[in-house]
Amino acid sequence: MIYDAEKNAVLITVDELCAAAYGFSDFGTGGAHSVSERVSAGDIDYLIGGGVELLPPSGTEPFTLHADGNKRVQNMRLGLFGALVCRELGLDKIRLSITDGEKHSESVAERSDLEGMLNMTLSLVRRRAENERERVTHVMPAAKKLRFPHGSLRAGQRELISSVYSACKGGKRLFAAAPTGIGKTVSVLYGAVRAWSEGGFRRIFYLTAKASTRREAYAAAGRICAAGAPLRTVVLTAKEQMCPIRALRGGDGFVCNAESCPYMSGYMQKRSEAIGELLGAYHGYPAREILRCASAHGICPYELSLDLSEYCDVIICDYNYAFDPQVKLQRYFAGGDGDCVFLIDEAHNLPERARDIYSACLTEDDIATLREYTAAFPKADGALEALQGALCATAKLCADSRFCDDEGREFGYYFNREPIEGLERAVAHAADAVEKFYHAHKDDIPVASAAAAFLRLCRKWQDASDAYDGRYRTYIEMNCGKMSAKLYCLDPAGRLDDALGAARASVFFSATLSPSEYYSDILGGGKDHRVLSLPSPFPRENLFLCAVTAISTRYEDREKSYKRISAVIAATCSARAGNYIVYFPSYKYMEGVLDIFKNKYPNVPLAVQKRGMTRNERDEFISFFREDEGKLRVGFCVLGGSFSEGMDLPGSRLIGTVVVGVGLPGISAERNIIRDYYEVKSENGYDYAYTYPGMNGILQAAGRVIRRDTDRGVVVLVDDRYATEKYRALMPPHWEGIKFVPELRDLQAQLMEFWKK
Repeated sequence: MIYDAEKNAVLITVDELCAAAYGFSDFGTGGAHSVSERVSAGDIDYLIGGGVELLPPSGTEPFTLHADGNKRVQNMRLGLFGALVCRELGLDKIRLSITDGEKHSESVAERSDLEGMLNMTLSLVRRRAENERERVTHVMPAAKKLRFPHGSLRAGQRELISSVYSACKGGKRLFAAAPTGIGKTVSVLYGAVRAWSEGGFRRIFYLTAKASTRREAYAAAGRICAAGAPLRTVVLTAKEQMCPIRALRGGDGFVCNAESCPYMSGYMQKRSEAIGELLGAYHGYPAREILRCASAHGICPYELSLDLSEYCDVIICDYNYAFDPQVKLQRYFAGGDGDCVFLIDEAHNLPERARDIYSACLTEDDIATLREYTAAFPKADGALEALQGALCATAKLCADSRFCDDEGREFGYYFNREPIEGLERAVAHAADAVEKFYHAHKDDIPVASAAAAFLRLCRKWQDASDAYDGRYRTYIEMNCGKMSAKLYCLDPAGRLDDALGAARASVFFSATLSPSEYYSDILGGGKDHRVLSLPSPFPRENLFLCAVTAISTRYEDREKSYKRISAVIAATCSARAGNYIVYFPSYKYMEGVLDIFKNKYPNVPLAVQKRGMTRNERDEFISFFREDEGKLRVGFCVLGGSFSEGMDLPGSRLIGTVVVGVGLPGISAERNIIRDYYEVKSENGYDYAYTYPGMNGILQAAGRVIRRDTDRGVVVLVDDRYATEKYRALMPPHWEGIKFVPELRDLQAQLMEFWKK
């Protein structure tokens, strides 16, 4: 649905009209006869068109419209086409012919009845049409005059805004590295809104990896709205988090059964009033407002959020909604018409996320969990048993790598460039059997939940299997004697490129996108992408950055480095009391240094990251770093965890970090498969698998220190490799003043000199 100001009419197809008014989606094929009629309804004119199969009259029989497909859908669809064709050809009646499978039905409809159906349908989409007209005649002109929502531009903001605007207008893919402090969220959104105001695309999708960045984006959209562009913005939240039934059950299992859900009963009739209430009250729609409104009207909040999004100009959501075939928003991306732009925040997270999205894994435990419920149902249980047998049979493939640990547990792995046929067939057979089992038990929550979880795994497997090519590998692993199989997407660039094709333009942005060649290659940048790398907006003299190069943190040297790392921490903290965080490459390394540090400095208050922390424990950890100067506190964390990025501790809440090591991910068979793949593709396989992801983690951890103009702080890197040409080449421009400290005794003196300034 688009409002054309020159024609002073809303342009809409019959299929779009059916979808908007009745929620229909499966329309089948069109037809050779093309129709387009102007229809007035109140103060709105519509240009309604589409293609339909029109058969000429035979003898005394009237013209006939024919369609194949669902009778309920085609009845309405052909009725609307009938009204248009009667207008076009001056007919009083027309025959409607529908073939639904083996059933065929025909009826002759009077023009007056069809006109009534058309007017009723248009009344159901009136609010959408008014919203679309308002967008074109009022909101977009206001956005054209929009000034930046903050009083002045920081260093780098003008260039970032201009680059985003140009990419959105020109249909390009932009990779923008914008260090902390530039204000990249509001700048990127503002640049996209200015491009949006000039037409060319309908919506802006702001894609994020975390809830915290969704909140930041929503706040930025609110500031832009308050500055004079009354955009509508919605935040989409996962279905299981929105489900009121799941909330009543305390989150125990999740099965969405629309057929029996009380919140879907009468949904189509109730949603109009709910949407009207929201549109009349707000321009921004976070999850809490959608939940409140849905509860008041007794309808599904998730479906309400999706339908509400069609009235919105900015949609803030997780990566999955654009990239994951299982949850992709088909209403926007199925046609791939480029009627939107993607703003991809924290894009450094997307390579690993994309590998996970496009890979599929099945384990013995996955099968065993469901078999606890299928024992009394031979068909489903038999198919699962066969799948379990096929999975266990892959153990023989691990013969060359098989070994036992000291406790007699077996380990091994195997990989290949082709899927395993017997396993593929077993998965397909099990999926069919479990699908039937699920439908027979969908009202039994524990059973249905287990079956639904298994079916999601099977659908993921089928998707990976369908896409399987030279960028995939089959990876079999034996862990403690239990088998798992994975269709592993090593290189997600091709599939991301396909998904990005649904957008006119895409902007990838992050504080850390170095090296840009790595990210543009792995994220589907294509040959015509643009790269922007901005300097830090903060005064360089506010950050003391050094690398202690007298210590090796390589795996084989770690145990003997514990005391020296403890000494580096002590030297860093003793130069000035305050809040510090020390980042380690692993829990084991952290715990080894922690024991020595606690024994030597028992009175220093410590906060230590633990495995599997709850949300309350994470909040407690962050609150440990209080804003009071002159008191020493030290946090011990692991790189790549929840405290190495996305955590904002400005001012005196954090004045320094010590980063131990170069952040290399742990060596694993899967990482080595990635290494081997990229070694053949681009001759830098080790860097793609280990160096570049590791350096990204370092940059994120270091970025926790300086968060605003007045902050001062220190970053101490510990590893002899930082002095090498390879790692110096990976350092961003704002690290140009890094100092290399070859001797530990020089560290404290240099730090004290910095704090004196």
